[in-house]
Amino acid sequence: MTLPNNTYIILDFGQEYSGGIRMLVHYVGVKDNSAKLRLRFGESLGEVMHDVGYMHTSNDHNHRDFYYNVPCLSDVTVGNTGFRFVRIDN
Repeated sequence: MTLPNNTYIILDFGQEYSGGIRMLVHYVGVKDNSAKLRLRFGESLGEVMHDVGYMHTSNDHNHRDFYYNVPCLSDVTVGNTGFRFVRIDN
């Protein structure tokens, strides 16, 4: 899929999983050969739609909301948490 700048996609895995996601990344038009993605893992749709701090959400027990620098032509595995939904912001 192509994810234009300043957009996001939410993936619904249909049930809760424990682990992370793997992304195979290729992009063009970035000057320094890396892109900054924001990833939010959550057990509910509301959790992935809000920032840390909203209704007591936190990164205390596990990182669920973070930024990740992704190099071009990379194979990246991120997350080690319980989740059903993942939001990826570009």
